[in-house]
Amino acid sequence: MFAHFAENLCKNLIEQDYFIVSDNKNSSLTEKTECLTLIRNQSPVLYAVNIINTFTLNKMDIDNISTMTVLQLEKILQDTYCSRLVVLNVLVFGENNQDIKAFIDEKELLRGKSVNIIWWGADISNTVLHFGKKQPTKLLNHTQLINNALSEEMAEGQGESIAQMENIHRKNTRIKQNSNDYNLVLILMATNIMLWVISNATNTTESFFQLFANDSFQVIKNFEVYRLLTSMFLHTTIYHLGFNMLSLFVFGSRLELYIGKKRFFDVYIFSGIIGAAASVFLTKGISVGASGAIYGIIGAFAVFGKSINRDVGGFNYFTLVLFMLMGAGIGAMTPGVDNFAHIGGFLGGIAIQGIFVHNDRLKKVDK
Repeated sequence: MFAHFAENLCKNLIEQDYFIVSDNKNSSLTEKTECLTLIRNQSPVLYAVNIINTFTLNKMDIDNISTMTVLQLEKILQDTYCSRLVVLNVLVFGENNQDIKAFIDEKELLRGKSVNIIWWGADISNTVLHFGKKQPTKLLNHTQLINNALSEEMAEGQGESIAQMENIHRKNTRIKQNSNDYNLVLILMATNIMLWVISNATNTTESFFQLFANDSFQVIKNFEVYRLLTSMFLHTTIYHLGFNMLSLFVFGSRLELYIGKKRFFDVYIFSGIIGAAASVFLTKGISVGASGAIYGIIGAFAVFGKSINRDVGGFNYFTLVLFMLMGAGIGAMTPGVDNFAHIGGFLGGIAIQGIFVHNDRLKKVDK
């Protein structure tokens, strides 16, 4: 029964970008396996889950496993660019084992400077998750993952080596892509570059700006709202254009693959317009650039990653939000940078992607 539960939990954790760490991955997962450790790098936090077999270990052995895991993982914190380690010990027991329950209840929640240790128990006989009296009852979505492992049928791959088992489950955990390419991003990049080249080659930049830039006076007084859209395709210098196009490619190419072309287009246009509108009403000046739309992509990217609770395309929601805050900080110290457009675009991206996520969840409920 331990092996059944352990593989199910491994499968669920692997789906959340965990990796099994083991000295002997060529061995099989059996009822005699003492412990499986999985880790997930979600910088600045390194998460670890110990699946501990109390059928084969005594209390001293359990404490030793927890201590050794912490000591080993503390050594790699710096290499993983993490500053905090969170270890969840899941003690697997059966037949309503009161000794193990009491052992978990006695454990204090360790909140160290850089290490947190949490103790939970999985009663596989009664399919119940037991929280220690001094322990938290939530850690990301791990409560659900463990409860699912308790109730699920035996996962595919039982009897294989630990390495083979991990490979089988990891093949089934790829995030669904809704586009086979990022051609829309390339089209947007080409459009921005082409307009900049034409306006500079023909010395018509000033005319372009007079007609299409985001001018607060023209938008509010003359109701030239089309400027909210057209201004996002104009740029001042080659550096302005280059930085925005690089950012559009880095973030946009990934997001388009996962949410599809239509939704990506909606995010880009909506965020750009919201960013431009924020600029109109809060700066009351003239502005151009795709940065509002790009910050919207970053906001949508953060919501998408958070909604599936996974790193996406090498980014997680924390690093994306941090990137936005750093950009806003740099913008605040740099003359001529329209931070209100950045913030407005970012919030616009969060809003529209949040609607997409909400609608997707409603569709799943209806099914």
